[in-house]
Amino acid sequence: MPAIPRRISDRERRNQRLSDKIRAAFDQACDEADIITAGDLLASLELVLLKDPPTAELRDDALGVLYSCQARLFHLKHDAVANPKPGDGDFEQLQGMVA
Repeated sequence: MPAIPRRISDRERRNQRLSDKIRAAFDQACDEADIITAGDLLASLELVLLKDPPTAELRDDALGVLYSCQARLFHLKHDAVANPKPGDGDFEQLQGMVA
C-alpha cells in the first residue's frame, strides 16, 4: 500500500526552495510515467541548481541530485520502450527519446 503523502502547510510551501518544488514535481511526473514532463522538469532543475557558481560542497550535492534524477528518467524511458502499454502514445517517439 503506498504511503499517503503528508499535507504541506502554506507556510512550509513558501519556505521550500524552488529546486525542492521542481524535484517534487519531477518525482510525481516519474511516478505517473509522464516522460516528456519529467524531462522538461529535469532541464528546469538543472538550470536552477547550476545557475550560480556554487561552492564545491554545494556543487557536489547539486550534481548528485541531477545524477539521480537523470538515472531515474533513463530507466523510465527504457522501461517504456521495452514494455510499451496501450495508450502510451507514439511508440516511435519513445524510441527516439531513448536513442
